Amino acid sequence: MIMAEKKYRFNILDVVIIVVVIACVAGIAVRYNLADKIGLNTKQEAIVTFLAPNVRTDSAMESFVEGDLFYCKKFNAVFGELTRREDFEFAPAVRMKEDENGVMRESTLNHRSDVTGYIKVTGKYDEEKGFLVDGTNLVSPGKEYEIYSCHRSVTILVMSVELSD
Repeated sequence: MIMAEKKYRFNILDVVIIVVVIACVAGIAVRYNLADKIGLNTKQEAIVTFLAPNVRTDSAMESFVEGDLFYCKKFNAVFGELTRREDFEFAPAVRMKEDENGVMRESTLNHRSDVTGYIKVTGKYDEEKGFLVDGTNLVSPGKEYEIYSCHRSVTILVMSVELSD
């Protein structure tokens, strides 16, 4: 008795199964950000210039500490690291106030400062969206963020975001 060799025929169902398996592998890679984890996506650093208005002057001098990590309540994640502390500016807090004649006048607030400072953030720059902290959270000029560290909690207004070299 002679055994006939069975030839394998490749049919359309085989192609569909292969395509589905490839799609599943690609979906898992996207879902778990495997490209980030294996180093295919490069992280960028940027310097965020911020304004923290109406901060108590006595505590502002000591509570902004170089190297402190700040966390963002909105993102529920790390925002960035305080940097360039020597370049911080502490200006008297100025507010507009109406006088007895109904005219708006500037007045300074005692023991209050408007602090301009810098935070180094890590993420990815997207040409359409802007700078994304950790690749997902947008940080852009004109936006306010409530951030905190072990020394201070403050609301900041982002003035600019500049990519580091």
